Amino acid sequence: MPWPQNLQDFQKLIHQLIEYNQQVPVVVEGQRDVESLKRLGLTGEILKLHTGKTIHDFCEELAQRHPQFILLIDWDERGNDLLTKIGRHLETGWQEFSYFRTGLITLCGKNLQEVEDLASWFESLQAEAEASTPYLEDKH
Repeated sequence: MPWPQNLQDFQKLIHQLIEYNQQVPVVVEGQRDVESLKRLGLTGEILKLHTGKTIHDFCEELAQRHPQFILLIDWDERGNDLLTKIGRHLETGWQEFSYFRTGLITLCGKNLQEVEDLASWFESLQAEAEASTPYLEDKH
């Protein structure tokens, strides 16, 4: 996919994520993931999975507190294994939002597999787009 289209698709997906995050919490692995999503503009609740609790305890508390949530777990091998484990503990509440993770996997490919790198990746795409935009002189 050419990067201008990639940039536009990424912006659309992130805009949707920002909108949903106003009402629906996003679950990530750690603090760097939280920071990356905030740099992208998320202002709603972002929950860290790695807080010292077991996956089972985290999932139980999550399901009790939130009827819906967005799981944004890394898509490397470790993240995929973690998502499988989380999925075993959570029966509902997240499946309808799985397109956010799937969309990011499609847009970022194998070059980027961690949520913590999303903001930097987006910033570099924006810089590339700005650098390649032809400068138009004002002819007035």
